[in-house]
Amino acid sequence: AATLSGTATVSALGSDVVSITGTGVGAFSDKNVGTNKVVTVTGYSLTGSDAGNYNLIQPTGLTATISKADLSVTGVSASNKTYDATTIATLSGTATVSALGSDVVSVTGTGVGAFSDKNVGTNKVVTVTSYSLTGSDAGNYNLIQPTGLTATISKANLNVAGVSASNKTYDTTTAATLSGTATVSALGSDVVSITGTGVGTFSNKNAGTNKAVTVTGYSLTGSDAGNYNLVQPTGLTATINKADLSMAGVSASNKTYDTTTAATLSGTATVSALGSDVVSITGTGVG
Repeated sequence: AATLSGTATVSALGSDVVSITGTGVGAFSDKNVGTNKVVTVTGYSLTGSDAGNYNLIQPTGLTATISKADLSVTGVSASNKTYDATTIATLSGTATVSALGSDVVSVTGTGVGAFSDKNVGTNKVVTVTSYSLTGSDAGNYNLIQPTGLTATISKANLNVAGVSASNKTYDTTTAATLSGTATVSALGSDVVSITGTGVGTFSNKNAGTNKAVTVTGYSLTGSDAGNYNLVQPTGLTATINKADLSMAGVSASNKTYDTTTAATLSGTATVSALGSDVVSITGTGVG
């Protein structure tokens, strides 16, 4: 089908009374896309008292262009991902197109998804390339790659390494001394480094071996730091050794030889425990 425009007229001879009647119907030579395609016309006829003296020649020499129709790919979505320092987006679903009429057109190729940038964010725009059309009528269409796709890039975990906890002697606190240099290994060429001072804490203040030590205080800096969740050092253990507690307030008395090694003690035995620790002496001293 070709749409016609303008007003159809004829110029009859002399003073003959002849005019056009009917509605012109335009038809391209075929349905396919092309420029300056021949259009044939039918449907006009003559009327008037002198119409019978003429053969009507339908309009000739008409041409027009059939431009490609847009054909959108549907059925594809983009998947969320954890930050990986790339713009790669994973696509899911089956790409389909709905061609006009009985046209034979289908999708070929593997779609390639790309986020607008590599950085963490929600509902980030994903563009798609690499689909194409196949089929006997494919040449009549402009393929529109999937549009309106969005997905989320979530932060990646970044572990602090290079830190250990030192053993200590009991001091009534849960403070743990850390040693080593805190480092992180960011993805790709990302610019990320450690800032802050790590603070180590034993699970409780009491003496014990291989006690768990938790760490806080480190943070990330650098132009790509926002793409990561910092994971403080994990799996650290250290030992709290018992503290020595000296007894005071006791003295030994002189005696006269009695063939034994027994020594008489005097005074009151006391200890001064650390901090607010509750510790006292029990038992009877034997000298």
